[in-house]
Amino acid sequence: MEVVPHGYLKFDEDLDTRAVNRLRLDLRHVTHLNVYGLVGMACCVLNAIDTGRQIEIALPADTSAANFLTRLGFDRFLRTFGGVPCEPPSVTYGMDKSIVVDVTIFDRAADLIPLQDLLYSRLEGMAGPQTRDAIGEALWELGTNVTTHAGSRGVVAAAVQGTKRKDRHIDFVVGDAGIGIRESFLRARSRYFPPTDHKAIELAVQYLVSSTDDPGRGQGLHTTVEVATSLNGRVVVRSGNARRTMSRKKRSYGWENVDEAASVPRLAGTMVAVRIPCA
Repeated sequence: MEVVPHGYLKFDEDLDTRAVNRLRLDLRHVTHLNVYGLVGMACCVLNAIDTGRQIEIALPADTSAANFLTRLGFDRFLRTFGGVPCEPPSVTYGMDKSIVVDVTIFDRAADLIPLQDLLYSRLEGMAGPQTRDAIGEALWELGTNVTTHAGSRGVVAAAVQGTKRKDRHIDFVVGDAGIGIRESFLRARSRYFPPTDHKAIELAVQYLVSSTDDPGRGQGLHTTVEVATSLNGRVVVRSGNARRTMSRKKRSYGWENVDEAASVPRLAGTMVAVRIPCA
């Protein structure tokens, strides 16, 4: 398995799963990184650890890319959790730590409180308390889904980006290297038996659809999509070989819900990536 980007990191396009004996992250020629890509690579690291693959890393030569990687703590993640010695080239520190959540592992939903706090503070003025509480509760269920059903530790990261108020947004990603959404449905004693990863994601974002029979479960993904799109944001759900992107776009006749599905290289686990305009 390897990720070898040139220029902008496009994780799903740059991921090659044909190499089976090692994980190679060759970032020497990347010039722009993003939160989705960093968490995706972190999930690859977890999968490599679980499957006993050797991990190789080459860090960016580009200063901007190296800054972003270091400021979100991906180098520290590799050293701490992947056991991979790596020292980034000379970088400029100083990113306000109140606007980032470092790439890190979580073992329980409570570990996502820093992300909840960041969301609540940055959405003030953009969304009312009820909406902010809803996204916080949805995030809690997303974390619980990882720790309860995925069979893997989770990975989380976030960053507030955009220099001007009109384009400022928060990107956050919750991922894991576990069994994936479809397998979670199939292993559970539930009424759902999705035949594909695409169908599994379609089920998972529906209200109160869950692989468990616990009352009230099955709201996390649905609420995340509802809140994010109502704020003109977007949600990407990736599991197995399927990816689904949900957003709203303004047309001449008004706003339209947009739902785009794509096939991607198969990767163990699930990723939920959210972008929301923020203050």
